Amino acid sequence: MSNNRWSRLSLFFSAGLALAAFGCGDDDGGGDRPDARPTADSSPDNPDAGGGGLLRSGTIAVTEAALTNPGFDTFSGGLVRVGFSDATTGNAPEPVEGYTSNINGCLIRIWDVDTNTSSDPTDEGAVQVTGTENGPFACGFASAALGYVCQSTNAAIKAGSLDGVTTVSNVMTFPAVGTQTAPEMVGMYMLVNGHPTITDGSRLPIVDQNSEADTLTVAGLPDINLGAGDADSTFATFVGVGPVPGGAQFLLNGADEILVQMGASDIVTAIDETFHAQGQGFTLTDNVGADKYQPHNLPFDGSEVNFECADADTCGAEGSGGLISAIVLNGETTDAPVGALDPSDPMPAPETQYATFQCSFIVSGDPPYTATLDAGAMAAILGTNPTRIQTSVGRYRGAILAPQEDESTIVLQGHALLGWSDAE
Repeated sequence: MSNNRWSRLSLFFSAGLALAAFGCGDDDGGGDRPDARPTADSSPDNPDAGGGGLLRSGTIAVTEAALTNPGFDTFSGGLVRVGFSDATTGNAPEPVEGYTSNINGCLIRIWDVDTNTSSDPTDEGAVQVTGTENGPFACGFASAALGYVCQSTNAAIKAGSLDGVTTVSNVMTFPAVGTQTAPEMVGMYMLVNGHPTITDGSRLPIVDQNSEADTLTVAGLPDINLGAGDADSTFATFVGVGPVPGGAQFLLNGADEILVQMGASDIVTAIDETFHAQGQGFTLTDNVGADKYQPHNLPFDGSEVNFECADADTCGAEGSGGLISAIVLNGETTDAPVGALDPSDPMPAPETQYATFQCSFIVSGDPPYTATLDAGAMAAILGTNPTRIQTSVGRYRGAILAPQEDESTIVLQGHALLGWSDAE
């Protein structure tokens, strides 16, 4: 695998992954595609109106995600999305008739490439998260294009020098044993700059760590001796960028508390939510004969699509926190030509129009739990003539925080599956 492909992979997960969340759209990091914040007319307080007095809408999602497409089904790991938007901006299309609310139903929009735009992202201050396998980390607003990015609060592993660090066959050996690496780094992505033999700006998933030898194993570098870094060589690590090859556990199977906190901004009030991880072990029934699908094998014939976890084992561990437990699905389409799937760049920009769909189905009692795109929903989605559909399905617990009339923020955590389906 080329270094260039892995460089683009982390950018994809930072900018293009469909984020399953209550009341939110797809996150493409800015621009004219829909973003990862709930739009004004889909807010929990006013799901069908034109925005009302809502000024800020936001999502904070702490997720462990896995890919399902054959050939990429070993990828799993942390996926953290933080985003706030100015709900008074943008030009979102009206929801499809009959699909206007994603609270116990689906919100579907058909976007025109030339005329529709999403809400502007805003900086509402730093978000702190504790209780994941990556240790404590903080998320801050980088730019309108990048949105929020997350890094460890441990300065030693957040960033540093690669001077004297040797790299052989994707193994980086640090010279000061026991001081520059930690187990919490597995599942993070490393940004490398100024290295004499590694492409500047490379973003490399960290897939293993050894404290005794002070080594990190990354993916995506040539299987050769790349020598040592020099005084200009630096690294920075990022949390929750996306799944890594071979998989990395991110949530702690309900054993420890996940704490999500944010200080109050001028508009958004302070956030302090405690969870235990929801859905560890979440899998879906694969039985197309019974209209039960994985995220990567949706039919293009208009059939109803059901995503089902069948029992306590496949629906995953029970978590806690928040008032809502739900199966959530979320996706988008493209009508541009597509080739073989490359998860670093899976969704070429649509040429004419595209659909976005966000659905949540509150669950209680014993499984099975099911999320459904009925025939009408599929007709609307397929009406955009998609060449590829990107879908995520997850089991979450969350809280909808609307302490004031002019703000609404969703905080959630859980496990999700992501895949891409192609037209034949």
